[in-house]
Amino acid sequence: MNTVVAKEAKAECRAGSQEGASYHPVGEFENYRPASGDIRITVISKKESKQKKLTARDGGIAHVKTCADPDGKQFDGGQRKADTSDCWGLNFYDVKIDSADRITSMTEVYSS
Repeated sequence: MNTVVAKEAKAECRAGSQEGASYHPVGEFENYRPASGDIRITVISKKESKQKKLTARDGGIAHVKTCADPDGKQFDGGQRKADTSDCWGLNFYDVKIDSADRITSMTEVYSS
């Protein structure tokens, strides 16, 4: 439950697209876990209209998982629909990992 399932993202510019340079998922899904429960996870709170600093242990991972997969289909299948009322909704994250592929920090990124 304390893991995040994600794909790596690569920046690319697609010919004929109006989006310009943007990030796109590549490869297979991988499981990532926090290096510790104290790592900083900065999320965007829709209710508070600002970024909030959490830790992995105190709501950061839960927020990311809820907002990235509200139906529980990809990450923790079989759960009921999550309360997404605090989710920004665009699911872009800047994630830093260490040499053991553990998350050392995560920041939800504003996007249009």
